[in-house]
Amino acid sequence: MLWRVTLLLISCYPLAWMMSIAVINNAMFVPINSTYWLGSLYGITSRNQCICQCYTNSNCNTIIYYGRYQICLLFSANLWQGQLQWMATSENTTVISFSNRSLVSE
Repeated sequence: MLWRVTLLLISCYPLAWMMSIAVINNAMFVPINSTYWLGSLYGITSRNQCICQCYTNSNCNTIIYYGRYQICLLFSANLWQGQLQWMATSENTTVISFSNRSLVSE
């Protein structure tokens, strides 16, 4: 199992940095429609791992990473299809959006 995660990170990590992404610290994303939610992933130990999980899902455009709880929430919504809410610094939350995801997948 660990080798699969390592292989995924090695293959995905460079790709994520070639794309334009928006990173908003201490915030939470609330989509305007609940059907934009794709899923929750637990035991995600870093923002980069969360980015990689979103990148490998072609429907994923925006994520919330809860560093304190090691949870990654994936959404199909673009950043403009929801609202940002500011969070306390102690929550260690980050909203990450693939701002040009539709251009890359074409």
